This record gives sequence, structure tokens and C-alpha cells, in this order.
Amino acid sequence: MNVNFSAERESYRMTLSIKTMTVKGTMLRNTLAFFGLVLLLLLNACQREPVPRSYFPEVGRPAAYQRTLDLTNDLKVLSLALEPGFEDLETLAYLRMARGATILSVYLTNGEAGESDVRAEYPHYLAAQRREEAYQALQHLGGDVGFMNLPHVWATSDSEHVRAQWPADTVQARLVSMLKRFRPDVVVFAADWRAGAQEIS
Repeated sequence: MNVNFSAERESYRMTLSIKTMTVKGTMLRNTLAFFGLVLLLLLNACQREPVPRSYFPEVGRPAAYQRTLDLTNDLKVLSLALEPGFEDLETLAYLRMARGATILSVYLTNGEAGESDVRAEYPHYLAAQRREEAYQALQHLGGDVGFMNLPHVWATSDSEHVRAQWPADTVQARLVSMLKRFRPDVVVFAADWRAGAQEIS
């Protein structure tokens, strides 16, 4: 009788132990699933929203009108700007959308010495950000971008410093190469918007 009771007690302990392990395992699985879900939600919230690739409609009357403009006009416009953000987007948008022009925006520098919203941003990070912004802006217009990758000269009081940073033969070779490849009908020079009115005129 005593042996039978001892065996029942051992069986009860084992059943209780198995149930406890099952409960603990279920709790662990539920906790891991919860944290996995929270991590997934956080990663999803941090994802960048996709930027529309182009401003132009894909279907309908406006799309047909724009495609007709593109096919009937062979106007090529080259925009030259000091750095990304200095291009004349209003003029380029007009030429692209109202005249059906093919647009190429070329930047002398990558803008690595320019102003940044984040202080102490490394120049190559800032250059990459500026290049991406220029690419996205022109992609909305259905245009293309090019970079001459000259060193960014932030401010100087004489042209000797600029000539030292931008050797004439290098600038000329890169410009000629760009002009030969694209063969523009119109060249738009973008002004340095930081310059005062007397410097622009």
C-alpha cells in the first residue's frame, strides 16, 4: 500500500513537472512572439515611404499629351549648377513639362562643403545625401543628373584659390566630355543663390 502511494505521488510529481514545463515553454514562446512582433512593428515604422518615381501620369489624357510632347520635340537642355540644390528647378520643370525637353542637370561639385541640417556631418556623407536629393528631384521631372566631382570650394575672396582647386584643363575636359555626350540645344546656368544681388549682376 505504501509502495503504491509512493508510486502515485511520483507519477503526480512528474505530471506536475511536465505541466509546469509546458506552461513555462508556452510563456517563453508567447514572450518571444510578442517581442518579435514589437521588433517587426518598429522596423516597419522606420522604413522609408517609397518616393514616386516620376511626376508624370502613367495613363489618361495628361499622359498622352506629355508623351506626344516628348515624341514631337527633340529639345535638349543642359543645366549647369555649382552644387545640388542650386539648379533652377522652375525653369527645368517648365522646359520639361511644357516643351517636352530632355533634361540633364550637371553639378560641378557634390556639395560636400555646403550647409547641413545635422551639424558635424562628414563631408562624404553630406555629398552622398546631396547627390541622392538631386537624383530624386530630377527623377520626378523625368530628367537625368551628372556630376563633375570637382572639390567644393565654400568661400573665397579671389579666383586664384578656385583656380588652384579646379585646374582649367580638368574642368575643360569634363565639360567637353559632357557636351559631346549630351549635345544640348540650350544651356542653363544656375546662379549661386547665396551671392548678393550686386555679385549676380
